[in-house]
Amino acid sequence: MFDYLYSIKVNSNLADIEKKLEKLNILLEQIDTLLKDLENESVKIDLELQSDI
Repeated sequence: MFDYLYSIKVNSNLADIEKKLEKLNILLEQIDTLLKDLENESVKIDLELQSDI
């Protein structure tokens, strides 16, 4: 009986970890998108500055 309850607890913890990893992955994708947007904006600013010179 203990093994069964322990198995349920472990599986429950693994499910929680999996959900948290999925959320983390979504956040990492959002950060990646933001960084790409910032990089693109930086390139635009550089081009604008070069055209002003």
